Amino acid sequence: MSTNRARVGVVGKSFWYPENSATAGFHNSVYRGKDITSYLTDGSLWGRISGSSPYSLFEDLFLGDYITVGSNSYAIVDFDYYLRCGSVDVTAHHIVMMPIGNMNIPSGTALYGASGTLSFLSDSSTGNESATGFKWNATSAAPGTHTTAGGYKYSRMRTVIMKAANTIVVNAFGSQHVLPISVLYPNPSSASDSGLASGWAWFADDSQTSATCKSICDLPNETQVYGQQVWGLGSAFGNQAYEIGVDKFQFAIFALHRPFADIRAAWWLRSVRSATNAARVHADGAASSDGSANVRGVRPRFLLVG
Repeated sequence: MSTNRARVGVVGKSFWYPENSATAGFHNSVYRGKDITSYLTDGSLWGRISGSSPYSLFEDLFLGDYITVGSNSYAIVDFDYYLRCGSVDVTAHHIVMMPIGNMNIPSGTALYGASGTLSFLSDSSTGNESATGFKWNATSAAPGTHTTAGGYKYSRMRTVIMKAANTIVVNAFGSQHVLPISVLYPNPSSASDSGLASGWAWFADDSQTSATCKSICDLPNETQVYGQQVWGLGSAFGNQAYEIGVDKFQFAIFALHRPFADIRAAWWLRSVRSATNAARVHADGAASSDGSANVRGVRPRFLLVG
């Protein structure tokens, strides 16, 4: 009995796989790293993600495959990661994307759904922000103060930097193909609280200008990168489950191709370590943390649908 098969190239080689392997599980098991920008250009990307005729589900899409738009290149890091998750059920097949390196967010990028623009903070004691380096939770009133007060929920990182990243992503791929999702954020009592989460709360409102919003771009947490909590397990911040929520699995790319985490540049993660520090990946590859007013890169995750 014959089997329908298709050829897939990986690092200059190729292998055969059954064409009926149109599942997220199969595609999460192969790292390739191919430039697929042409699929965005010719419009076939959307049929491949959704499995719309003439394409099978995720046809010729694999982990590490990347798309370059402007000054950023974005790679596939997981398939159907959030399927059937959220207070608002995610039913659409999707790919999860992250920048290959630290994201470039030029000064003046308009906030999604808002009239304001992104202005960089300056503080000589901790370094100045740039298009590829940002402070996790600094404010214009005290840009050099290391604090995680309010946690990620209330941070400038989420409410300003990630919303500016939203604009870059929506402009690159089109609003109809970028999927906002409800997320379960750690929930400090107020914006002035320490970073210690006292619970969690779903954020599912469609407004991108309010404190409660669906997520387009978000920093990954430690679990999504390392496969476990590291600095987020500090005894003073022992309610670590609140830091995980639905973001509870390691992205498949970090299990199959660990160098994707190690880009020889530091980048922030969402997880809180202490009242002053947030988690990051160090430039030398170490799982690390840093004072929140220091300048580091960002590699937000976002979802694309057909």
